[in-house]
Amino acid sequence: MQTMHTHALNSQDKKLPTHLLVLVHGLNGHFTQMNYFEKRINQVYNGDIIVLKSACNSTGFFSTADGIDVGGTRLCAEIKQIIKEYPSLVDFSILGNSLGGLYSRYCIGHLFSGPDPINLKPKLFITTVSPHLGVRETLGYYQSFGLGLIFRLYSDFHRTASQLMLSDVTLSNKPLLVEMSEPDSVYMNSLALFEDRILFANYLYDYLVPYCTSAIVPYLPTHHATESGKDFSSKYPHVVGLHIDPQDMDIESAADGQPSFFAKDSLESRMIINLRKLSWKRVDILFTEGPEIEPHECVIVGNGREEGRDVVDYMIEEFFLRCHEGVFVEALEKKVEDFVFEDAKPIIVKAVRVSVQYRHALALICLFSVVFALSKGVWRRE
Repeated sequence: MQTMHTHALNSQDKKLPTHLLVLVHGLNGHFTQMNYFEKRINQVYNGDIIVLKSACNSTGFFSTADGIDVGGTRLCAEIKQIIKEYPSLVDFSILGNSLGGLYSRYCIGHLFSGPDPINLKPKLFITTVSPHLGVRETLGYYQSFGLGLIFRLYSDFHRTASQLMLSDVTLSNKPLLVEMSEPDSVYMNSLALFEDRILFANYLYDYLVPYCTSAIVPYLPTHHATESGKDFSSKYPHVVGLHIDPQDMDIESAADGQPSFFAKDSLESRMIINLRKLSWKRVDILFTEGPEIEPHECVIVGNGREEGRDVVDYMIEEFFLRCHEGVFVEALEKKVEDFVFEDAKPIIVKAVRVSVQYRHALALICLFSVVFALSKGVWRRE
């Protein structure tokens, strides 16, 4: 089994990595498709992070054909091996692209449960254009493109395809994806452990994994995102919306006023209801349709695509950096607890949070100096 991993520390840094970030490619993919994301993490992030580009499902063209469960089991073993190599690890995040998001959901169900669970703190669970509800109904919608018919024939001998079509049956007498969405399953229990669960979904034009299945909502958008007032940021031109979806969001609220694409008693509707028992952050992305653009391939800048660089930057700056800023704040707050001057605590904690929120580097340096001095006994009241 080949494993590709790097970490963002230089050779002279004596610190050991404490945060493991796993990057998982999709169907018929290769770990090199995650190169740009890894490169940007190493350029932007100045912390003790190690990046694992999962290679366990990159051994050949059919290495992703033997099932979500089999690929997820390989991923689980690969991650546990890395954890053994780096006993300093404390935090865990995972990002799965397309089918990699389903591998990730299966994998964490066995990483954080069972007879040998890992002892890391789950931080970020991110999927990009992943078919969480399968593709049974959505491929039928795009029958004019021939994808539905081709994939149905494909599923007769391709185990992963049959699971995506919800035509498989597990020991619990349910399709695997349905089983993975059951509220009392190890998969949902493990998902609930993460501090943030984030879905990146192509708002329009993704004919492989349409919005409803990657965003876990019951509808397919029928209009341009900006027509709904979803303009987001000129810094990230392809990111057009961020939704903070609360837990127990019902299926009608998730429909956002649009007609449901799925029947109320369908397996897809059942999975939406179950998965929506957890809170999610949902990020809408939009690439212009055209002969040179395939939005599904653009999100992680894989296969030589360049269009999604701003999406990767947004992901890193808005989620990964903020995640570690939170760790920094917690460390400073812990130092504040040692202060003698009780009245100063809320003032300093507030200053730390504001400085981090607005990324005032100089203010953070000054605050850290004050905290350090106070922790060493300077300015203590006798």
